[in-house]
Amino acid sequence: MRSSETLMEKNIAIVMAALSGYTALTETHGSATAANLIDQFIQIVERCLVGDTRIHTTLTL
Repeated sequence: MRSSETLMEKNIAIVMAALSGYTALTETHGSATAANLIDQFIQIVERCLVGDTRIHTTLTL
């Protein structure tokens, strides 16, 4: 390692979560209701984060 290089160590966790029944919910109650559920889910997850942890990105498939 060259003297100008800096060694950086980070602890990371990767979590993938899927909501069971999301397609059926969308078909039955509409996309607005389903989108509201996703917003609520993300808010719950954000309230559970500790320290300097954060959600890096969310994917919608």
